[in-house]
Amino acid sequence: MRKLITVSLLLMSVALQSQEQIPFDVIGVWQSQEGEFVDIKSTGTFVRIKNKQIQAKGIVELKDNQLYIKRTDSNTEYSLCFFTGPSTMVVCKPESTEAWLFHKIEVGL
Repeated sequence: MRKLITVSLLLMSVALQSQEQIPFDVIGVWQSQEGEFVDIKSTGTFVRIKNKQIQAKGIVELKDNQLYIKRTDSNTEYSLCFFTGPSTMVVCKPESTEAWLFHKIEVGL
């Protein structure tokens, strides 16, 4: 019985280590200089809105120190480089040399 519990705990820890958590400083509501808003939840879901219209939504994960995006509105997936400061976040735009500059307007829980 003791071996079964040990093996079960080992398997669970390996499974949890393969899924990287979203950094706490990324969670929250962000506003870009272009008037876009991104709401990133602790559950890993996100929505990006501009002019009260959804531009993108889906799931965000951390993989290899990048934001791995699985969009549920367009069935596309990609990785984005990012950097967070105390109240700002820079995110590389997909398939572009440009980036978004976001300012945190609400801390997520």
